[in-house]
Amino acid sequence: MIISESELKSVDNSGVRRVKTIRPAAKKRYASIGDIFLGIAKKIILRKKLTRSYRRKVWRGTKVGLLLIRQRQYKKMKNYSRILNFRNNRCIVVQERSLYPYATRIKGITSIYLLGRRYRRLRYLLRFRIF
Repeated sequence: MIISESELKSVDNSGVRRVKTIRPAAKKRYASIGDIFLGIAKKIILRKKLTRSYRRKVWRGTKVGLLLIRQRQYKKMKNYSRILNFRNNRCIVVQERSLYPYATRIKGITSIYLLGRRYRRLRYLLRFRIF
């Protein structure tokens, strides 16, 4: 379970590596896989040579949205057929108002649980999917 003021690592290519969570977007105390957080970008990748076509969208201290895609604590599916748990807690950076991601790729494995109607935009970013 992820609570506010916890630090997570990002697993996308948005340029953000560490984020600090402010609060869940819904009025809950804890969040699990598929929930949206509000957070602040704490550590970003600095590139020395920037091309003209490259423009950084997220800077250090920017308020961003976070979508939790991996969670260490187990989560039961609705039909109780599978139990999800991963080795670590990871998130991806999305825009604060909409769920549109800043990144073009997501690294590592992700649950198909996220591929419902709400997260259709993420379907094309995933490489490896599991139940």
